[in-house]
Amino acid sequence: MTMTEIPGRASAVIIGAGIVGNSLVHHLAQLGWRDLVLVDKGPMPNPGGSTGHASNFIFPIEYSKMMFELTADSTAQYKDLGVFTESGGIEVARTQERMSELRRREVPEGRYTLVFVGYAPSDGSPPDGVSEIELTYNWDQAEPYQIGTGFGHLAVGVPDVAATVAAMRAEGVKVTREPGPVKFGTTVIAFVEDPDGYKMELIERN
Repeated sequence: MTMTEIPGRASAVIIGAGIVGNSLVHHLAQLGWRDLVLVDKGPMPNPGGSTGHASNFIFPIEYSKMMFELTADSTAQYKDLGVFTESGGIEVARTQERMSELRRREVPEGRYTLVFVGYAPSDGSPPDGVSEIELTYNWDQAEPYQIGTGFGHLAVGVPDVAATVAAMRAEGVKVTREPGPVKFGTTVIAFVEDPDGYKMELIERN
């Protein structure tokens, strides 16, 4: 609410109605404080400070435990208030040595997109034998991914998938997907399982 007269007394006076001031009032009220006064030189509810120009993004990857806990707490609050929109994403680097998009493949039959990122040569030449991360965008993903479901598995490129699987099977490795072309494609792949039950993909590089 707004006031035209300054009250004679208050338990606390918070100056600045941006995100910090509003959050402070919110937490004090939750702790049982009453008679709180929040003041700002601009008109409420949009006084025109820096908060009004903020991008409203929340990144779950933070540089310290304290900032991560603050972000997690903010996310929970916005969800409780019904004003949180989860868009998702993945961060692969924060420096100038970040990964580059190497190639992209649209698969309309399977309704997903594959994006391969890695460290391309600085001279712009095509990468050869570099490690890659394969990102999958599922077009019809209705439910947001949770921690533990957003990451799929590791993959290793080998010159001959069938021969590699035969050698691993001879050593007692469990094969969960026999060598063969990937669905909606021609690349030969296979899946094996490590002693802890984690699956690893073998991709034939040619």
